[in-house]
Amino acid sequence: MQVKIIRSKEHVSLVEYWEGESPRRVWIPTSEVQEDDVGKETIRQGVEYGLPWAQIINKAIDAQAFELLLKNRGIWTYQDLSRNRNVLAGVIKRTLSIEESKFLENVKNYLV
Repeated sequence: MQVKIIRSKEHVSLVEYWEGESPRRVWIPTSEVQEDDVGKETIRQGVEYGLPWAQIINKAIDAQAFELLLKNRGIWTYQDLSRNRNVLAGVIKRTLSIEESKFLENVKNYLV
């Protein structure tokens, strides 16, 4: 599997590879990297680098609160949404700002 070496230290390297459209990074033994190529089994056994942002944000965003904000602003159907895109942008912004502290708390909890 083709990889890009991000950095190396001691006997391990942080490598980046693509899984479909998603970039992934893992720590693997430097000895396993052969001219920017690594076996799939080595990648599978690598230690993941980075946080699973999608999992964390799914716990931070309250979908019911988002729905309530939309309905309170008259957005009930696709047609409503099409006619009032500015309302949608405002609801998204408000939902994300409300949930910022919850998101940060979820990141901290994930790290513990």
